Parts: sequence; C-alpha cells; structure tokens
Amino acid sequence: MNSVLERRLAAMKGTEACLVFGSGYLANVGTIPALVGQADTILLDELSHACMYAGARLSGAEIHIFRHNDVEHARELIERAQGQVLVLTETVFSMDGDRAPLLELNALCEHSGAWLMTDDAHGLGILDAPNPAPIQMGTLSKAAGAYGGYVCGPAEVIDMLVSRARSFVYTTGLPAPVLAAAIRALDIMCEEPYRADRAKDHAALFCDLMRLPAPESVIVPVIVGEEARTMNISAALERDGYLVTAIRPPTVPKGTSRLRITFATGHTEADVRRLSETLNRLLQS
Repeated sequence: MNSVLERRLAAMKGTEACLVFGSGYLANVGTIPALVGQADTILLDELSHACMYAGARLSGAEIHIFRHNDVEHARELIERAQGQVLVLTETVFSMDGDRAPLLELNALCEHSGAWLMTDDAHGLGILDAPNPAPIQMGTLSKAAGAYGGYVCGPAEVIDMLVSRARSFVYTTGLPAPVLAAAIRALDIMCEEPYRADRAKDHAALFCDLMRLPAPESVIVPVIVGEEARTMNISAALERDGYLVTAIRPPTVPKGTSRLRITFATGHTEADVRRLSETLNRLLQS
C-alpha cells in the first residue's frame, strides 16, 4: 500500500518517483541533509517553515537567507555560493498564504546549476499551477486530511533517500489505515476538483468583503498586531462558532500577531459572510 501511495503522488507531481515519510517535518529534516553537506550552500526564503531551517542546520552546509520571494536577492547569493547550491522555498507560505515565484526561481536554479526544493504542504490539492521544482516535498495532513509526508523527485534522488535520509531509515512507516485514507483523499482530489475551487472562492469572497487584497491560496491572514488583542478576538470568534487560530510571536515577528483563516470546501457562502460581519465588528470594538 505504501508503494501505491508513492506512485500516485509521483504521478500527481509529474516526477519519476516518491518516498513517503512519517510526517512533513521528518521529510524535510531527512531530505535536506541527504542532498547537501559541509562543502555546500543552502539558500532559504526567510519565511520558509521551521522544519526547512532545521534540515538546513542539520546538513552542515553554509546557510544564507534571501528576502521573501526576492529572486534578485537569491541571484546575488547564488553568485557567491560555494559547492552545490540548494534553494529552499514553499509553494504557499503558511502564515501569509502567498505563493513563491517558482518559475523565476527554477529558471535561476537551472541557469546556475543549483537545485530547487519546494515545501508544498499547503499547495497539494489546492493549486492547479504546475510546480517546476525537481524536488518537491509535501504533507498529507492538510488538504488530504490524513497524515504523513512525502518527497517527490528524480528516481536517483529517491533511491538515495531510501538509504541516506535518517528520518526515513530509523522511523516506523505509516499504518495501513492512514495510507488507505491518503490514497482515497488523492482519489477525491482528482475526481472532484470543484472542492478546491469552492474553497478558493470562499477565500476570494472573504477578502472582498473585508477589503483585503485578493488571496493567492485558501489561507488568509488578518493582521491585528498586538498579541493580547489577537488572542481575545480569536477567543470571541470561537465563542461565536468560528475556529480561527491566533498566530503570535515567536511564530511571526513581534507586532504582526494575526488571525490565520483557512477556508475549506465544507464552508458555505453564508458562513463566510457571517464571519466577515463578526470579525469586522470585533476589529472595530
């Protein structure tokens, strides 16, 4: 069953092969150190997930951070980099819901001989744009509603990870029911693409009602700023029937505490309109 899931994911991603890990965190902390080492260089988008930072540190490679979605800054850093260069970014950034300039970053990597690896935790099943990155990591715990992580890429890379990714070698595989649930979730994604469209429509409606910029995914942040106020608004929304997580330091920088709203297929237009009305009232109080 494990191999069935891996073949399905590789087909969805348009890659030669795939390896399933126990979680997305394990996928990153195992894959990154297997790809590069002490003589090499890692370039990280500054807003990359913590597990990408953890994997980068474990690799022993020299680490440089480029400004968020700034391809020119990444270009400047690549020109000064040593050894093999690995560029790490996300397809959809978890705290802001915006998307990486993957086509531009991939072109930069191809020109310079660098490798591009993306974290697609929040893109699987949602984004319909092709991902050009040769190495694509992701999770099965977001849109798929199951559990586990994966890395898709060239067959040679996946074969190498089987014996060199320590978080794969020394951990227990996923239970059969979890694998079955993930496979069924992929079936639904392929058979019923309207589900993702509906979730994105909800996000677009909410942003229109709140006079926010058009969303790039189903994640919409509402920046409140002050930590205690953000927590209070989140608690008030929960009392009103809405589970909206408050994100505060150290997850986000001081002064940027926010409400992180994620829209799903199961929400209705009435839900979205009522949320916007309730949140507007709370923000103005």
